Amino acid sequence: MKMGWIALISTAFYFTQLLVDVFARCGIEEIILPEKIHSIAPFTFKDCRSLKKIIAGPDLKNVYGYAFGGCDSLAEFLFAPGTKLSPLAFESKEESS
Repeated sequence: MKMGWIALISTAFYFTQLLVDVFARCGIEEIILPEKIHSIAPFTFKDCRSLKKIIAGPDLKNVYGYAFGGCDSLAEFLFAPGTKLSPLAFESKEESS
């Protein structure tokens, strides 16, 4: 039986946004974001092919374009009402240098 990975980001860190490429090409299957996260930048989860589920805290306000490009297994993304989700959030695009 293959074991999956779940990531829980500690709330001990004082950051409010997930930056470009922070989880790119990682092997996690589920992630629970802390309440303090208010935005997910483009390419944050780029090509996380094993990622199936994301649970966001109530403070999440913006998910930018291409944040989940290449996340082919993502089936569930739970977020609070009022969160602005870019129409390009699940599209793939190469990053500019």
